[in-house]
Amino acid sequence: MIREELFTDNDTVVIRLLKNLPRSSVMIFGHNPSFIDIANYLSATPVEKIHTCGVLCLEKAKSKKLEKHSMKIKFYLHPGKGI
Repeated sequence: MIREELFTDNDTVVIRLLKNLPRSSVMIFGHNPSFIDIANYLSATPVEKIHTCGVLCLEKAKSKKLEKHSMKIKFYLHPGKGI
């Protein structure tokens, strides 16, 4: 599904959209610096950089709502790091 709301540099809009999704798993694509801001809002661990073509996977505890620092980093991959 393509959502026009995601084509923004406003991290608050993206976080609000994520909070209202009915799915438990979602993958979104975007650009920095907004995605670093989103990752730092959601992750309990600070994210300094998301490389070009980087993939950051965040995981939420099943019992927690999607809120500030409610997720942990499951993995982070980027060109040069390998799998």
